[in-house]
Amino acid sequence: ATATQNVAALEVLARVPRSLALSVPRRRDWAGALTAEAIEAVEAGGPLASYVRSWRGGGWATSSEDLESRDRDTVDCLLATGSDNDFEIFKKFGMKCHPAVDRAAYRLAAICRHPDEKAARAALVERGSAWRACRETLIPLVRHPTRTEGTARRRRELDAAELFSRALARAARVGDDVVVCPVYDSLRDGRAAATATIVEDPAGDDLLVVASRALAAGDAVTRDYGRTPSLGAVDGSDADPASEGEVLRRLLHFGIEPPGAA
Repeated sequence: ATATQNVAALEVLARVPRSLALSVPRRRDWAGALTAEAIEAVEAGGPLASYVRSWRGGGWATSSEDLESRDRDTVDCLLATGSDNDFEIFKKFGMKCHPAVDRAAYRLAAICRHPDEKAARAALVERGSAWRACRETLIPLVRHPTRTEGTARRRRELDAAELFSRALARAARVGDDVVVCPVYDSLRDGRAAATATIVEDPAGDDLLVVASRALAAGDAVTRDYGRTPSLGAVDGSDADPASEGEVLRRLLHFGIEPPGAA
């Protein structure tokens, strides 16, 4: 997005009614709660359902296209692959987790230029564990799954897992809430030089996307994903965006590839 005209600092760029956004309290379980809101919105129909259905992309490996070619046809969702007992199951074969997750760790580490795959594997396992912590609550909420293959439970699980990843990738902190807000959710990452932020309307119940500095026509409108909640960082992260851990967090949770990635 770009500014179409000159904009003063703190000027409102977009006003979004709360009824068109998803919102949950800022707690450690926010990702599961936000996914539940997304599923229930889709099932209820209406403008909010259309918005959620329009979501594309998400954290790394939301799509199997991010995986190795040998896993693309067999792993329908990396997030919904494996279990919390994988270490015990696979250690007899000399593996530390499900083989597809293990191969994904090497691929993820290479993209993020990590010297080894341990941090990438740990992050993938953490994301999978966070999903499984809310999975049994979310699956029954999916009454009309979009998938056509697999058991009824598996179809519901895959839809819920996909929304979990996509909600995580779009979240923003506003006061004591975590929200997914139209317009703001699709802004590119501007890091510390981001030109927009999101706040509550002090005179009403809307969400306001405001310019964080003066903008000239043609300037990019961006947000800072360093301030965005993620698994294990509900208040966002103040780490250097170029640090190994933050590069990994931004790719895995938000789908933001590091500069120069192929």
